[in-house]
Amino acid sequence: FDTGFAFLPSAFVASMEEAEKAVICMFSQAEDPRIRKQASDFCDSLRQQDGGWRLACTLFLHSKVLEVRFWSLQALHEVVLHRYAALTPPDCAELRAFLVSLVTEQVPKAEFPAFIVNKIAQLYAALMRNEYPETWPEAATSVLGALNSGLAVVDMFLRILDAIDADIVNAEFHRSPADSAVSMRVKDALREQCIPDIVSACFTILESYHASHPALGKTCLGVLAKYIPWIDIGLVMNDKFVPAFYTLLAREDMLVEAAGCLTEMVLKKMEPAPKVLHLRNLVNKEMLEGALRARQTDPDSAALVSLAALVASICKELLVAGEKLSGR
Repeated sequence: FDTGFAFLPSAFVASMEEAEKAVICMFSQAEDPRIRKQASDFCDSLRQQDGGWRLACTLFLHSKVLEVRFWSLQALHEVVLHRYAALTPPDCAELRAFLVSLVTEQVPKAEFPAFIVNKIAQLYAALMRNEYPETWPEAATSVLGALNSGLAVVDMFLRILDAIDADIVNAEFHRSPADSAVSMRVKDALREQCIPDIVSACFTILESYHASHPALGKTCLGVLAKYIPWIDIGLVMNDKFVPAFYTLLAREDMLVEAAGCLTEMVLKKMEPAPKVLHLRNLVNKEMLEGALRARQTDPDSAALVSLAALVASICKELLVAGEKLSGR
């Protein structure tokens, strides 16, 4: 066969051109299946060899082909998940530096599509899982400090927060006691180090972009709803966030996410007496009724379902707290 490159033994460190051609061949649906299989085997050998992670970093930075960049991120993600213990401390430091530079310097200059940005966020969260806070205490603050670099970094910041929830914090993904321990370690470190700054940054994002870039606003609200269950309720139970959430109930494109934030605030665990006081301060009956009335003509809408879930949560939490207070 003639693919334009030689399939070299795994011990050989391939050139950028050879590696790029191999990845392109592997992803090409027009290529002969046998050639694609050989290209795939060749790429696997590159990933497995010593220093393969460094090849992936260099390939990402030098190739303009999206499939090649995605493969590079996949290769790095596999190393972080399954072979990270084999890296030396200098290797780990180099990989961290590459990823921070990618997020804070490359992302603002490049227009990466969503599937690339999502993979970067997933890789960032995976590295935090291994190294935060002991070896990499600046993992979160590095991104916070770069938020003024533009919309791309703001978007990246929110995707990283989402990936942290999905791959570390969310109990649905805990498959072992070790997963739970990692989740607790990361949450405790974030609470101690920078959760107030993260939440404050989210408010700034909402305030700055909910009108001009509604997709960022929706994403931000979605992230907040995932973090509210385990952060200090006072960070969002204030005269900034609560009015903002209720105001956004009037936005058709953000109602579901805003209602989700309010629902998580309603469900926040606390003793019955403080819970009743909390709900008294949180619930804005007039604004809820107004939002419900505005959507009565569309009973099947996701917006109405979200509002109904919010109202049901309020009623249930009040009933449970009342029963506990009455000694039932």
